[in-house]
Amino acid sequence: MFHEAWLLDSGRFDDWLDLFADDGIYRVPSEPQQTVPIETANIIYEDLSLMRMRVQRGDHPQVHALEPGPRTLHTVDNVEAAPTADGGIAVRST
Repeated sequence: MFHEAWLLDSGRFDDWLDLFADDGIYRVPSEPQQTVPIETANIIYEDLSLMRMRVQRGDHPQVHALEPGPRTLHTVDNVEAAPTADGGIAVRST
């Protein structure tokens, strides 16, 4: 999580995309308790190919809407890790 935040804040979006699994989905739900993505519209619901397209579009020299480019400062707090039923680990933070 710390490395991901650093990549985003450094504008290293291609390296950030490399963190995702090929079948991963990047989703921002439109409602706080939304657990099933197809029941309600999402703010973002993209697979890796759409995410790559978004990053490439942002790098295009004629994307004047992104001038100046995005600047962020992510903080990672309250990190919690817990075992999952399948033997993995679920990690979350604020």
